[in-house]
Amino acid sequence: MRKTLFVAATIAALAAPVCVRAQASFGVAARVGTLGLGGEADVKITRFIGVRGGLGVLPLHPEADVGSIHYKVDPPKTIANVGIDVYPMGGVFRLSGGLFFRQEAKLTGVSTSTQSYTFNGTSYTASNVGAVVGTLEKASAKPYATLGFGRGSGRVGMLIEAGAAFTSQPKFTLVATGPLANDQTQAGVVFRQNLAAEQVKAQDKVDKYLKFHPIASVGIWVGI
Repeated sequence: MRKTLFVAATIAALAAPVCVRAQASFGVAARVGTLGLGGEADVKITRFIGVRGGLGVLPLHPEADVGSIHYKVDPPKTIANVGIDVYPMGGVFRLSGGLFFRQEAKLTGVSTSTQSYTFNGTSYTASNVGAVVGTLEKASAKPYATLGFGRGSGRVGMLIEAGAAFTSQPKFTLVATGPLANDQTQAGVVFRQNLAAEQVKAQDKVDKYLKFHPIASVGIWVGI
C-alpha cells in the first residue's frame, strides 16, 4: 500500500498546478465489483482529462466441496488502482489506464472424509497429508485498461466500468501440513516430489487462465 500511496501522491502533485489553472472539479464515488467493495476519488483537470484512484476490500470467502475436498478461498485483502481517465468526446464516456495493486490470495483444501488425496497418480491418506494450501504469490503493480461511463456534468452520476488488469503470470505454490510434509524417509521424499508435480500442473493452469484480472464495477459518483 505504500507504493499505492506514493504513486497517487506523485500524480496528484504533478497535476496540482494544472488543476488550479483549469478550475478542476473533484468527486468521490462508492463502487462494487471485481475490484471489491470500496470507493474512489477523482480530479477532472479538463473536460477531457482526469486523475482517479480507488481502494476496495473483498469481504467474501467462497467455499465449496469438490469430491472429498472442502475448498476455501481467501481473496486478496485489498485491491487498489490509480490512473488517468480520458474523455475523448468531453462527455461521460471514458477510456482509462493506470496501475493495479493486488495482494496475495490463498486456496485451502481440507479432506472432508477418510478418503485419500491423489498427487501425481499416487494416493495418500488424509491423516498423512493434512490440509493442502495453495497460494498465489503477491503481485506487484501491474497495468490496467478499462472503458466505461464516468461522472457527468451534474452533482451526482452513475459509474459503469469494464476492462482488465494485466497480471502476467502469478506464481502458485502448493504445500501440505501433515506428517509427510516433513518426513525424511523415502516415503516423505517421494510425497514431496509428487506434490511438486501437482504444483507444476496447477501453475500451468494459472498461467493459462489467470493472466488477467477482470475489471467490472458499478457505482454512484458525487461531485464535491
